[in-house]
Amino acid sequence: MMTVYKNYDHHERSNTSISGDMVTGYSKNGRTAEMVYVDYGAHVFRKEVLELIPENRYFPLEELFPVLISQKQLLAYEARERFYEIGSMQGIEEFSAYIRGKDDSI
Repeated sequence: MMTVYKNYDHHERSNTSISGDMVTGYSKNGRTAEMVYVDYGAHVFRKEVLELIPENRYFPLEELFPVLISQKQLLAYEARERFYEIGSMQGIEEFSAYIRGKDDSI
């Protein structure tokens, strides 16, 4: 399962499309018009997914998601509130404004 947020490129570049409760598209680079969601960064996988990951090789999630999508095995859970990344100064400033009650972008 992938947690997603309906973003419309507002807070960052949208990279995911869903239909119902299924993820139907994902790309960090080749965005389509249907990609109005952003990958929220929280994922839950069944143990069997490990069998799809090649041994002794770096295998990023960007390569795993399309495999799961093609097998119709990647559910979507839509988060209703925006997340705040704190891996950059801009992210820290946005989160600080939010907790002080000054975030107008939600």
